[in-house]
Amino acid sequence: MLLRKLFPFVFLVLLSACSEDDNPTPVNVEYLFSLAEVYDLSNQLAPPTLEIQIETIEEFPCINYEIDVNVEQQSGILTINILGIIESNACLTAIGPATRRISISETLNEIVVRKDGVEDRFSVNITEESMTVAPIVSSFIDNEFNVTFRYPERSFECVCGTTIAEALLCEEFRDELLLAVPTLEEFNFGAGKIPYTTGSSGHEADTPTTYYRYNSENDFDLAGQFLETFTMERIGEKDGITIRLTNWLNKSFRSWQLGG
Repeated sequence: MLLRKLFPFVFLVLLSACSEDDNPTPVNVEYLFSLAEVYDLSNQLAPPTLEIQIETIEEFPCINYEIDVNVEQQSGILTINILGIIESNACLTAIGPATRRISISETLNEIVVRKDGVEDRFSVNITEESMTVAPIVSSFIDNEFNVTFRYPERSFECVCGTTIAEALLCEEFRDELLLAVPTLEEFNFGAGKIPYTTGSSGHEADTPTTYYRYNSENDFDLAGQFLETFTMERIGEKDGITIRLTNWLNKSFRSWQLGG
């Protein structure tokens, strides 16, 4: 993306944290979109579903402004007509872009976006492992990521952060986890947007997230049981240390809720 003149330092920090797969944004682009897998929070153990997430380049005084659209889905083609911006009557007073989220089908192969008589088009390839987007014609809207990975079935993330005094605890937990549940297999994603988190935050010593595959849901439960034992024996009442395991079904085990 090109740096915007407004808040250049903040935007530069955000840009440096992006994946190498991010696309540079043309000067005249007004909107960005990305594909994502999301969870239905009312049904915690359901697999994630697919959606397209659209946001404006421009920021507004209320973070709950929405992009007004008309949507058609037919024969693998998603057509989005952008009509304008909907200003909410109840303003959430934080600066941010206007947004829109639209559910999409696994069979989607093309996205068409229209605004003020102009049409942009993107080809889409959705597989079990990833979602790939390539521009055909792009003028006022651009895709944020060429490749977005999906949550691998029977996988989970380990997010760990500690105090400086306990900086080795995360590595020790991860090493011992693989010994406690030998069916686990650590893996990494390639270049692209990762569905899980990429690292812990807010601790004195934050660490990169690690990712694991497993054979059955019982393996993940065993990992949760090991986290409970580790919490009781190694963390106890110490402050500033958190370990979280979250799987592809959005089921979590959290150290701060265990061992008490």
